Amino acid sequence: MDQAEKLSGHADVLAFLDFALQAFTHLTSTRYSESLLLSWVILEKHLLQLRDGLLKDQSVRGERKKRLQSSMFWSACHVLEVLNLMGIVDAKKYDLLSRMRVARNQLAHEGKKCSKQVAMDCFAEALPVVREMVENALGSICDASGASHIRKGK
Repeated sequence: MDQAEKLSGHADVLAFLDFALQAFTHLTSTRYSESLLLSWVILEKHLLQLRDGLLKDQSVRGERKKRLQSSMFWSACHVLEVLNLMGIVDAKKYDLLSRMRVARNQLAHEGKKCSKQVAMDCFAEALPVVREMVENALGSICDASGASHIRKGK
């Protein structure tokens, strides 16, 4: 079975690949705000995956789990704070992601365009997340060089 066939059964990975491709296309077309939004989707979804992993590790279930996963009560800002306090996201990564989150919020809520550098930084942070997802889906047959992502120590 070739790699593309292996990925066809992983809708979540395909969605992340699509976001990354679109983010890259916008970045190379100098559409920095669009690139930032798509890259941030990848990063925010990954933060939520890390949060869900933490809840699983802590055996959180039922209504408590539902409440802690509710976006009505837990924004990306809150999730990032908790992941930092728990040592899952280190201080350097926390600062970087916070800067990107603020830029995304300024764009989404105030219409403020983002800079080329912020869009590039956000894409550079999102790409290894997608690479890791692909590697996990394919059983780590991809080149793992540079496959660091949000979690501390990677």
